[in-house]
Parts: sequence; C-alpha cells; structure tokens
Amino acid sequence: MKRNRKIFALFAAAVLSFTFTACESLDAMMAALDNFFADDAAVASTNTGTSTSSSSSTQKSGSSSTSSSSSSSTTTSSSNSTNASTSTYAKASSSLEFKGTPYTVLPYGTDGTVGKSGTYVLFGDWPQTIKANSVTVDESKYAVMGAYTYYKGSDGFWYAKAIVGSGDSSYKFSNGSSKGEVRSASPSKTAYFKVEPIKWRILTTNYNGSGKKLLLAESALTAERYYDVCTDNTGLGKGMPQSGDRLVLHVADSLRTKSDGTLILHGNYEYSRIRAYLNGLSYTTRDARGENEHVVNDFASKGFLQTAFTSELQAKIAVTNVDNSYKSTAINDLFEYVTYENYDLTLYQGGNPLSNKNFKWPGSISNTTRDKVFLLSGAEAINKNYGFIRIPPKLTQDQALQMSLRGQEWNWFDLARTCKELVRTVPDFYKANFSGYTKDRGEVDWLLRTPVVVDYFGKSAYFVEKIHNSVIVKTAGSFEDSNVDTKDLGVVPAICVN
Repeated sequence: MKRNRKIFALFAAAVLSFTFTACESLDAMMAALDNFFADDAAVASTNTGTSTSSSSSTQKSGSSSTSSSSSSSTTTSSSNSTNASTSTYAKASSSLEFKGTPYTVLPYGTDGTVGKSGTYVLFGDWPQTIKANSVTVDESKYAVMGAYTYYKGSDGFWYAKAIVGSGDSSYKFSNGSSKGEVRSASPSKTAYFKVEPIKWRILTTNYNGSGKKLLLAESALTAERYYDVCTDNTGLGKGMPQSGDRLVLHVADSLRTKSDGTLILHGNYEYSRIRAYLNGLSYTTRDARGENEHVVNDFASKGFLQTAFTSELQAKIAVTNVDNSYKSTAINDLFEYVTYENYDLTLYQGGNPLSNKNFKWPGSISNTTRDKVFLLSGAEAINKNYGFIRIPPKLTQDQALQMSLRGQEWNWFDLARTCKELVRTVPDFYKANFSGYTKDRGEVDWLLRTPVVVDYFGKSAYFVEKIHNSVIVKTAGSFEDSNVDTKDLGVVPAICVN
C-alpha cells in the first residue's frame, strides 16, 4: 500500500512536474517523498498525552506519556527544526490536556497566614515559581488554560512564560535572581514560571449561613484595577448652582446610568472591571469625558476562573450570593459614608438634568451578585471569626482629624489598625508581570470590593464627595482608600465550595 501511494505520488509529480523543479533526479524525488511520509506517520502517531494529579504541593499536571518527551525538550519551539509545511500541523497535534489540582486538605499543622492553627487546602493552579536552570521547556507540547498557554517542562511540570523586565535589581525572584539578571540583551527574552497548586485558607465552613466553605487565597496571585476610569469628583454644596430649594448634584461625565436613570457609580461592584475579570465576563465602560461607551470582551471566558480551574474543577465551585449592600461591606469606624436618600436632589451630568427617581446611595450602590469568584468586603476583612485580628487604635478618625486641625500630631499607624493576617505576598510570576509590590519582602496592596467616600473641603470652598474610590488592604495589613483606576493592585480571590 505504501509503495502504491509512492507510485501515485510519482504519477502526480510527472503531471505537475513544475512543482518538483528542485529535485535533480528520480532518486532525490523518491527520497523527499520517503521523508514526507515518514514525518506524516510520526505526527499521526503522536500521543495526545495522559494526565495525573497529586495532593502534594509539587503536583505534576498533565504528564505526557510520550516516551521521547524529555529528550526532545528544548527552550524553543520545535518549529525551529522542522520545515514550514509540517511544523504547524505538528504543533497543533501536540496540544495536551491540563489536569488541575483537585480540592485537597493539607495536614493539620501546615503553616500559613494565621500560623499552624488554620485549615489550608490546595485547589486549582496558577503560574508561580521561576523555572530552575536545570529544566528545559518544550513549546511544541502545550495546553491552553483561559488567558494563558502552558508549556511542558523536562521535569514533567507545566510552565507559563512572561517577558521579564530589565528594571531594578532589588526585584528579586525566589531563586535570588533579579529581572535584569534573568533578561538577556534580547528585548524578546522570556522567562518560564512553574504552574503550581493554589493554596487557600478556609475562613469559615458556613459562609453567611449558606453551609458553604469560604476560601481565601494565601497569596496575591495577579494584579488588576477596580474600574477603568476615575474622573472629577462629584460636587454638592454652596458653591454649586441651586434650583429653588432643591440641592443640585453634579456627577462625573464618565458615570453611566441604567435605563431608569439610576446612576452606576464607579464603586459599583456589579458593573466593575474586577468582577468581570474574576469570573470571565464582559463589561461595559465609557471614557472620562462620557463618550465612547462600549463593551469590553477582554476577559470573556478567559478570566481568573477559567485560567485557574479546569471545567471539571469549576463545577466544584459554588455560585455564591455576594452581598454588596452598604451594611454588608462598610467599615464604619474607618471611613465615612454619605447618603442622599433624605435629600431632595436635582442631578446634572455634563450640564444636562438626570432622572433621580430611584437614586439611592450608598444603600443600593450595588445589587447582590451571583458569582463563583469574588473579592472580600471590608466588613469581612475585619471579621474576627475569620481570623482577622486588628491592632486596636489609640485614636478614632474624628479625634485624629480634630487634633490635626489644631496642629497636634497623631499617629497614622495606630489609626490604620494593622492586621498581620491580612498581609499578602506575591509569587515570582506576579513580580515578572507587575511592579506594585514591596521589593524586599514581596508584600502587596490588594483590592477589596467595598466602595468608599472620602469627604473633604475643595479649593472652591464648597463641599465635595469623592465617590470614585474603593477600599484596599495595604502592605502592612491596614486599610486605605484608592482610586478605582489604580493599576497593579493585588488580587486575592475568594471562592465558596460545598
């Protein structure tokens, strides 16, 4: 049969002889055909790979059963050593299945953010530790997981790659090297990072009475921003135009409204960029001038959920009713909140009146959402039952403000109420992609879903409210407000499992 195929191919070559002008003889033509069919047979017999998983912290996911996988591993794609007519087909045929880390409870006494008294689990996977020098990576063997493509290493583990910056030498990876040391003279130099199980702590076994376990990641795994834009403050007060006895509230042009005229504030978690990223959703935004409202599909089906968990593991994560109400998310003793529910308002945006028939804030700043992945709220981050113990302050915020107005000094550290259990460090993969972390120890500021209002007197002597902020956890475990468009803030995901 094989000989017949060659004869048929030879006959076709004779008819279309101009396609074989590079062959100097019949023997050369037959040799080329032998090589082609040999390559074709080898590609067709490529094993698509089998996968195993382990409960250890060094789990090997998606190990290939192809016997030659180790010997053929290189730090570059195999397409460099094959002709163009076969490399694409060979690479497409080499996609392997990625098997994620199942829900695995770690032994009692495992150390973590609350010490050895906490209960920790492994679940899902994320690129974390920089590749050891002894490991080579074969990009012809790959698996796609959400936003990332993983490549098989000679040690049997999967690796993600990132372009490594040449910046500050104090940005140290776990192997002691810096970005500058990893990067070569080539601008396209990449580094590889091992895909490893995600470690979580169980905060409660009965989240909001649902009977579900609430898990919080032990590290800030990636970085994002809460919302796309942060513009002029919303203004209200004596410096603003008035309309009879009604107060006039001017809102930022970048704020969108629902069909009934209700404002969608930048602190609205339901419509936020970060919620879309966590769950792999589309979201709608507009620019700072109130123009170009558009749908963003960057995270659709490739957010954190789809990248960290296989389809099988996603099914193990519960859909949670995430309470985004003021009562649920507020940190009453740290930040002031202003409500306009008792005011008779006229709303303006860009000089045009808005309907305020259903406008309430902050009680209805965001509806309850149904999500598989979410952020902790400020109220949850001060919950002692979750193991978050804050250092008591010596001053209230009001006392500190009054002292400041009188020219007296006060200690912000005491006011901030640090909590060591909230401190989060970052893995090597985070350091390679983002700069927002403390260089020497790796702590990072990270996002909560709580919106915040900071009241202050503006230069025009009228009262203004900054409604575009959200609460973040600082590197020392204290709280602070941050503009919603601040980039490179850490993401510490939370999930519920049955």
